[in-house]
Amino acid sequence: MSALVLSGLRYRFPSATEPLLQGVDLRVEPGELVLLTGPTGCGKSTLLRLAAGLLQRHGGGERGGSVRVAGRDPAEVEPSERVGLLGFVSQSPERQILSGRLGDEIAFPLESAGWPRADIEPRIAEILALVGLPQEPDRSTSALSGGQRQRLVVGAGLAAGAGLLLLDEPLAQLDPEGAGALMTLLRALADAGAAVLLVEH
Repeated sequence: MSALVLSGLRYRFPSATEPLLQGVDLRVEPGELVLLTGPTGCGKSTLLRLAAGLLQRHGGGERGGSVRVAGRDPAEVEPSERVGLLGFVSQSPERQILSGRLGDEIAFPLESAGWPRADIEPRIAEILALVGLPQEPDRSTSALSGGQRQRLVVGAGLAAGAGLLLLDEPLAQLDPEGAGALMTLLRALADAGAAVLLVEH
């Protein structure tokens, strides 16, 4: 089953007279790393938020077509289940971090998904290693560099077993070394079976 399928996707913001997106078809399979690019204002972030089921729930605009993540409409999936379907990384990872400690940030989606406490601690260590962060669950998230924060948010997005990772301009705040390291990580995640969709200019 495809990780993400957009069919005839259309979206018009409440204040707009014309749709920003019209007739978009896109399929992202497990193992694929897909780049969606284009100029500012062309609808890249809007498409990503629709793929995550966010605009349908909170945007108030007019949507047409369909979005399916592993065969389901993400807008109709409860948050406790959505963390196991997809991970979403916004343009500003520092605003997406909810906890003061690395371990708590990784634990949050696991707790939301109802993981047993005994399974959470080993999963935290596994995810920190996967995204190349220090094996220090008590480390403060405020002490992280921009690239490390980006890795932490990616790790939190994957923690509960999501097969789809959606990233909105993840390289924008990184230096070349950090950008290269993140792309290497994303390629490795796709090679391990995840589907990855990122948008960039």
